Amino acid sequence: MLGAMRRAPDIAAAVAEAYRLFPDNGLGGPLQVCTCGVCMSVAMKAEIEKTSRERLSVEQISEYLNSAHEASGALASQQMRWLLPRLLECCAEGPWPYWNTEHTFTKLNEAGLPDWPEAERLAVRRVFLGLLAASFGGLPGGDEPGVLIEAFVRAGEPIGPYLELWEGDRSEPASVALAEFINWQLTWAKGERYLRSSESWSSKADNDLFIAWLVQPETVIRLQEAFFSASSTAKAEVLSLAHDVIATPGR
Repeated sequence: MLGAMRRAPDIAAAVAEAYRLFPDNGLGGPLQVCTCGVCMSVAMKAEIEKTSRERLSVEQISEYLNSAHEASGALASQQMRWLLPRLLECCAEGPWPYWNTEHTFTKLNEAGLPDWPEAERLAVRRVFLGLLAASFGGLPGGDEPGVLIEAFVRAGEPIGPYLELWEGDRSEPASVALAEFINWQLTWAKGERYLRSSESWSSKADNDLFIAWLVQPETVIRLQEAFFSASSTAKAEVLSLAHDVIATPGR
């Protein structure tokens, strides 16, 4: 078993739980962002500092994520935790609050997410799992599931629970999303299978686990079953190609 959570949580309830577990303790000081003129403006910084977190706009959150690149230490971590519930809420409601989806949650890793209390880590994970489940059907303004998994791993999350969720969702949208990911990312070179972009964000262990999960016999069976019940010719073609990528590597 890859992870402890197979069913996707209710995303609205998960966001509400994040608000409860990460209370509004304020910024604790001046907002730790770059105001060089290319990043956040001084005016935007002042606006964020006087805005309650529930009323932060998608634009303000995007500017923060784009401008907090040099922020570090206890105060920066406190400010990330202060903003976190609203960030998760914007991701759930759309539009996605950051143009560089795979780096949306990188500051969480820098803030020490892997070492947070278990209740806090699981609260974040429940929202992440809800976002992944929503992406199978087309997350508003978000991205395809593979990019979201990259974003979660960059945040400091283990990859297993997200593969477990994808494996457990046998709906047509989830299966087609899996096939599209295989067609785009899985390749074969010098007798080895590779994911085209994973080396930039995953450990070797995560990369190996991801590949092993993709090419397991159960995936071949899943793609076959989805192919024969496909609701359109276009989807059947995507599923068929992914089946061939796994079943006959190197073609």
